[in-house]
Amino acid sequence: MAKIIYIEFNGTEHTVDASPGETLMTVAVRNNILGIAGDCGENCACATCHLYVGDLSEGAADRA
Repeated sequence: MAKIIYIEFNGTEHTVDASPGETLMTVAVRNNILGIAGDCGENCACATCHLYVGDLSEGAADRA
């Protein structure tokens, strides 16, 4: 099980569990992450999801 941290525009953090093979969008929708609607059904067509992956060398992995 992996820990995923979603950060809203206002800085609010949500740490949730994700199973191997799950998409970040699916995990976000299941956990009611604000701003991730998944309207396109994981086809990268609706532009409701925007993802930025932080640099793990900056210690982000240590926060989880």
